[in-house]
Amino acid sequence: MKLDKGNVAFGRHESFALRYGWLTKGYKAAANDPSIFKSYDATTILGVGKNMVNAIRYWLIASQLLDEKTGKPTKLGNFLLDSNKGMDPFLEDEATIWLIHWLLVSNPSRATSIYWFFNNFHKADFSSLEAQTALKDYVKDNIDTNVSIST
Repeated sequence: MKLDKGNVAFGRHESFALRYGWLTKGYKAAANDPSIFKSYDATTILGVGKNMVNAIRYWLIASQLLDEKTGKPTKLGNFLLDSNKGMDPFLEDEATIWLIHWLLVSNPSRATSIYWFFNNFHKADFSSLEAQTALKDYVKDNIDTNVSIST
């Protein structure tokens, strides 16, 4: 997938990295109730804080397992994670993890910094400051929308 300079996403994960178990937990909740992530009691149902609810939703969308508009699991989400018919409902197969990784790194509109890191940043040895500076330069030169430096 090619980067659309006007359709990018930074910081939507509420500063939470993708955590093991979030995709299955969020998938099951969304399969049961597509409006779960907008629900008042989402924190209670998912057992996490409000920012984590938003992060789980973001990671499901970025992984292409949840449809952003409808809140329903995608065909791929159902294929992988459905409790009865899913190929890997507990994310135990390494191939599923690699597939999700590929879906993230090839999704510049929803996981822009991950896309950039795996497709454009080609240093084998680097510090976090070097990566941050390179990403800032990339955003400045290639992104049409304003992105906060802190994001």
